[in-house]
Amino acid sequence: MTPTNLLPRHRVAALRVRRWLEHWCVTTGLVAGAGFLIVVGLRSAAPPVGSLSADLAVQAEADRSMLATLHNEINALTTRERAQRRASVMPAWDAVLLVIAHSTGDGVVLRSITVKERAPSGPPQWRVVIDGFAGSTPLAQGMSQRLDSLRLFSNTVLVYSRVAPPGSPASTSFQIECTVQPGSAKP
Repeated sequence: MTPTNLLPRHRVAALRVRRWLEHWCVTTGLVAGAGFLIVVGLRSAAPPVGSLSADLAVQAEADRSMLATLHNEINALTTRERAQRRASVMPAWDAVLLVIAHSTGDGVVLRSITVKERAPSGPPQWRVVIDGFAGSTPLAQGMSQRLDSLRLFSNTVLVYSRVAPPGSPASTSFQIECTVQPGSAKP
C-alpha cells in the first residue's frame, strides 16, 4: 500500500494535476521563473492532516453505504436466480391436470385436485392430492392404477376408498396422492 491509496478520490485527482503541471513545467523549460513558482505554490498547498482524516472518514462512510447497497442487490439477485431455477424445473401444471382429467374413465367424478410443494428448501418436489367419487371401490382403484401406468409421477398411492356420504354423486369417495419430482418419473 502506498500513501496515495489512502487518499480520498478528489485528493488523488489533485495530486495527478499537480504532477502533470510539474512535468509540463520541466518539459517546456519553465523551471525558472513563473513555472517554478507554480510548482512551489502547488507543493506548499498540501492539506493539513486534520482535513485528511475527516476526508477519510467521509470516504469510509460512503464505502460502507456502497457495500450495503451491493449486499442488498446481491441478495435480490440470489433470490431471483433461485426462483428462476425452481421455475425451470416446475412441471407444466395445465398438462398434468389435463392428463389427470382424461384418466378418470366412466363412473369417476373428480371433486378437487390440490398441488403443494413438499420441501421448498430441498430438491423440488410436489404432492398432487386428488379427491373424487367413484361408482365403486374397484373404479377408484382403477383410476389410481391408470395414473400409475402413465409413469408421469414418481409415486402414486390410493390413500383411501370408502363409502360416500348420502347425497354424493357416487357410492364411493376416494383420495389419490401422487408425487411429482422432476427427473425421477418411473421409466
